[in-house]
Amino acid sequence: PRMKDAKMLDLAYDGEPTDPEKYFEHSFGIFQSGSPVHIKIEFSSKIAPFIKERQWHKSQRIVQKGDGSIVLSLEAALTPELIGWVLSHGGGAYVVEPEALRIRIKEEAESALAKYFKKVA
Repeated sequence: PRMKDAKMLDLAYDGEPTDPEKYFEHSFGIFQSGSPVHIKIEFSSKIAPFIKERQWHKSQRIVQKGDGSIVLSLEAALTPELIGWVLSHGGGAYVVEPEALRIRIKEEAESALAKYFKKVA
């Protein structure tokens, strides 16, 4: 819907080839943004089986805790897709580090909550 006037040209691309594996190596999905940081997210025992059943990022490591919860660690850029993914788990996810991501998740959750209180009042 955003593209309106695409046309094929007879010009060859003469730039450097891009290796998608290298370009997206620190991405959490399709967004490419910034340098990787160390991320730790704790997931509740209710969410843990879902998180453990697949590979979310090639750098991920999972530590099982005694209460059934897990801690997922990875090296990735802080992208909108990562933020949305964490938020999609609601109270079942808690960002342990970095603080910048934890603050961003908190702000997004507060913003959503404020909209619901505004609509109810």
